[in-house]
Amino acid sequence: MSPVEIARALYRKGGVEINTPLPPERGRGKGEMLLRSVIQPDGDVILFLSELALDEPHLIDAHMRRIDSVIISLSRFRRALGITEMVLMAGASVLVLMAGWSYREGRMDLALLTALLSALLLLFRPLIRMILRFYTGRGERA
Repeated sequence: MSPVEIARALYRKGGVEINTPLPPERGRGKGEMLLRSVIQPDGDVILFLSELALDEPHLIDAHMRRIDSVIISLSRFRRALGITEMVLMAGASVLVLMAGWSYREGRMDLALLTALLSALLLLFRPLIRMILRFYTGRGERA
């Protein structure tokens, strides 16, 4: 599951669901779940397990590894978004400095160009947040 799919599931469905079905040879009915976990947007992880899961420790371990991989993937995605935001802000700051230096040197054309570029970079932050809210469904009204 990709980080974007995880974010969409968190905010559109109310959580990421991870299921481990009962092996067919042990199941009483079709589609019986051995383990079911839900990772909620606030970070809570809810685990439901069948009594039969106690006899299948290897399946419990595999299920926990799947939970770990989803949480790690989501934290990497959030970190990447934070780094992108820092790079955009640093770039805008450098462009503002360049605009000031160009103005001081009498290069009005370069000063205006770098000032406009820095303004565009500063506008990217709310634009990216708006796109993420729309894409994950957080901006929708119930």
